[in-house]
Amino acid sequence: MFAQLAAQQQAVASYETKTTKRPLTIGAFFDSSSILSYNTLHMRLTILYRDSSEHARSVTDFIEMMRRRYPDKKPELIDIDTRVGAAEASLHGVVQYPALIVTSFEGRVLQQWEGLPLPLLDEVAAMMLESQGAAV
Repeated sequence: MFAQLAAQQQAVASYETKTTKRPLTIGAFFDSSSILSYNTLHMRLTILYRDSSEHARSVTDFIEMMRRRYPDKKPELIDIDTRVGAAEASLHGVVQYPALIVTSFEGRVLQQWEGLPLPLLDEVAAMMLESQGAAV
Protein backbone atom coordinates (compact mmCIF):
# COMPACT_ATOMS: atom_id res chain seq x y z
CA MET A 1 0.00 0.00 0.00
CA PHE A 2 2.80 2.41 0.88
CA ALA A 3 4.67 1.53 -2.30
CA GLN A 4 1.58 2.30 -4.36
CA LEU A 5 1.12 5.65 -2.60
CA ALA A 6 4.79 6.50 -3.13
CA ALA A 7 4.47 5.66 -6.83
CA GLN A 8 1.40 7.92 -7.13
CA GLN A 9 3.17 10.76 -5.34
CA GLN A 10 6.17 10.37 -7.62
CA ALA A 11 3.95 10.39 -10.72
CA VAL A 12 2.13 13.51 -9.56
CA ALA A 13 5.36 15.24 -8.59
CA SER A 14 6.90 14.57 -12.00
CA TYR A 15 3.92 16.07 -13.86
CA GLU A 16 4.38 19.67 -14.93
CA THR A 17 1.61 22.06 -15.88
CA LYS A 18 1.77 23.81 -19.20
CA THR A 19 1.42 27.26 -17.66
CA THR A 20 3.76 27.28 -14.69
CA LYS A 21 6.32 24.62 -15.63
CA ARG A 22 6.66 23.76 -11.95
CA PRO A 23 6.27 20.23 -10.60
CA LEU A 24 3.09 19.53 -8.68
CA THR A 25 2.79 17.74 -5.39
CA ILE A 26 -0.25 16.27 -3.70
CA GLY A 27 -2.37 19.09 -2.35
CA ALA A 28 -0.64 21.76 -4.45
CA PHE A 29 -2.60 24.47 -6.25
CA PHE A 30 -2.15 24.99 -9.97
CA ASP A 31 -3.49 27.18 -12.74
CA SER A 32 -6.96 26.28 -14.05
CA SER A 33 -5.86 26.57 -17.69
CA SER A 34 -4.03 23.27 -17.34
CA ILE A 35 -7.31 21.69 -16.21
CA LEU A 36 -9.10 23.08 -19.26
CA SER A 37 -6.57 21.54 -21.64
CA TYR A 38 -6.89 18.22 -19.79
CA ASN A 39 -10.70 18.34 -19.98
CA THR A 40 -10.64 19.05 -23.69
CA LEU A 41 -8.63 15.94 -24.36
CA HIS A 42 -10.67 13.62 -22.17
CA MET A 43 -14.32 14.30 -22.99
CA ARG A 44 -15.93 11.08 -24.13
CA LEU A 45 -18.92 10.32 -26.30
CA THR A 46 -20.04 6.71 -26.05
CA ILE A 47 -22.66 5.28 -28.38
CA LEU A 48 -24.33 2.03 -27.34
CA TYR A 49 -26.20 0.28 -30.15
CA ARG A 50 -27.00 -3.13 -31.65
CA ASP A 51 -25.05 -3.77 -34.81
CA SER A 52 -27.67 -6.05 -36.34
CA SER A 53 -30.80 -3.99 -35.75
CA GLU A 54 -33.02 -1.45 -37.47
CA HIS A 55 -31.30 1.50 -35.77
CA ALA A 56 -27.75 0.52 -36.81
CA ARG A 57 -28.02 2.49 -40.05
CA SER A 58 -29.04 5.71 -38.30
CA VAL A 59 -26.11 5.30 -35.87
CA THR A 60 -23.58 4.79 -38.66
CA ASP A 61 -24.99 7.84 -40.50
CA PHE A 62 -24.70 9.90 -37.30
CA ILE A 63 -21.08 8.79 -36.81
CA GLU A 64 -20.18 9.58 -40.41
CA MET A 65 -21.68 13.07 -40.17
CA MET A 66 -19.84 13.65 -36.90
CA ARG A 67 -16.52 12.59 -38.40
CA ARG A 68 -17.02 15.00 -41.30
CA ARG A 69 -18.17 18.04 -39.30
CA TYR A 70 -16.12 17.51 -36.14
CA PRO A 71 -12.98 15.56 -37.06
CA ASP A 72 -11.44 16.16 -33.61
CA LYS A 73 -14.33 14.38 -31.83
CA LYS A 74 -13.94 10.60 -31.82
CA PRO A 75 -17.00 8.77 -30.48
CA GLU A 76 -16.61 5.33 -28.97
CA LEU A 77 -18.96 2.78 -30.55
CA ILE A 78 -19.94 -0.15 -28.35
CA ASP A 79 -22.13 -3.02 -29.49
CA ILE A 80 -24.66 -3.84 -26.79
CA ASP A 81 -24.41 -7.57 -27.54
CA THR A 82 -20.83 -7.72 -26.27
CA ARG A 83 -19.75 -8.14 -22.67
CA VAL A 84 -18.36 -4.59 -22.55
CA GLY A 85 -21.56 -3.18 -24.04
CA ALA A 86 -23.77 -4.97 -21.53
CA ALA A 87 -21.59 -3.69 -18.68
CA GLU A 88 -21.72 -0.08 -19.97
CA ALA A 89 -25.50 -0.25 -20.39
CA SER A 90 -25.91 -1.61 -16.88
CA LEU A 91 -23.56 1.00 -15.44
CA HIS A 92 -25.45 3.92 -16.99
CA GLY A 93 -28.94 2.45 -16.65
CA VAL A 94 -29.62 2.36 -20.38
CA VAL A 95 -32.92 0.69 -21.31
CA GLN A 96 -33.48 1.97 -24.88
CA TYR A 97 -31.11 1.74 -27.82
CA PRO A 98 -29.31 3.48 -29.38
CA ALA A 99 -27.97 5.47 -26.45
CA LEU A 100 -25.52 8.39 -26.60
CA ILE A 101 -23.66 9.20 -23.39
CA VAL A 102 -21.39 12.24 -22.88
CA THR A 103 -19.04 11.79 -19.92
CA SER A 104 -16.44 14.07 -18.38
CA PHE A 105 -12.80 13.17 -17.92
CA GLU A 106 -13.71 11.98 -14.41
CA GLY A 107 -16.30 9.55 -15.74
CA ARG A 108 -19.30 11.63 -14.63
CA VAL A 109 -22.30 11.43 -16.97
CA LEU A 110 -23.06 14.91 -18.29
CA GLN A 111 -25.81 14.10 -20.77
CA GLN A 112 -27.54 10.95 -21.95
CA TRP A 113 -29.92 10.37 -24.85
CA GLU A 114 -31.79 7.10 -25.36
CA GLY A 115 -33.81 5.70 -28.24
CA LEU A 116 -34.83 7.06 -31.59
CA PRO A 117 -34.83 9.71 -32.93
CA LEU A 118 -31.19 10.48 -32.32
CA PRO A 119 -30.33 13.96 -31.03
CA LEU A 120 -29.11 16.59 -33.44
CA LEU A 121 -25.41 16.46 -34.17
CA ASP A 122 -24.95 20.09 -33.17
CA GLU A 123 -26.76 19.44 -29.88
CA VAL A 124 -24.30 16.68 -28.96
CA ALA A 125 -21.29 18.78 -29.98
CA ALA A 126 -22.61 21.80 -28.07
CA MET A 127 -23.10 19.68 -24.96
CA MET A 128 -19.52 18.48 -25.19
CA LEU A 129 -18.20 22.04 -25.62
CA GLU A 130 -20.49 23.46 -22.91
CA SER A 131 -19.43 20.83 -20.40
CA GLN A 132 -15.77 21.47 -21.19
CA GLY A 133 -16.18 25.15 -20.34
CA ALA A 134 -18.26 24.43 -17.21
CA ALA A 135 -15.72 22.00 -15.79
CA VAL A 136 -13.14 24.74 -15.24
